[in-house]
Amino acid sequence: MTPSQQDFIRRIRDKFPAIRAVIDRVIEADGKMYCYHILSRVYDHIKVAPSDHVELIQFLAENLDLSQDDEVSNLIAIGFVEQIESIAELESLLSVCRESAGSLRTQWSLFYEQDPFGQPL
Repeated sequence: MTPSQQDFIRRIRDKFPAIRAVIDRVIEADGKMYCYHILSRVYDHIKVAPSDHVELIQFLAENLDLSQDDEVSNLIAIGFVEQIESIAELESLLSVCRESAGSLRTQWSLFYEQDPFGQPL
């Protein structure tokens, strides 16, 4: 984890109070800020009720730069997107965000080497 990844997790924690307790529990359990683990637990929390977390999903999508492999994009891709295990889970996230979270769909497609909606890669 890098300083920019830690700053990004702090921004999520500050900007989205509904997820703050999840982040705090992970840090407390790990004894340290493991950013990838935190985002994977955030995903576990979000997938239960994505409609309650539209702004957070959009925030992650907006910060996922598909044209670069910067530290924050890498964190989102590995810590969040790679946790999406099925097309159904991906559709659940995207259905509440529409195309404002299209970068998540693109990253998921690249990771799983398939397009969830039958479009060519």
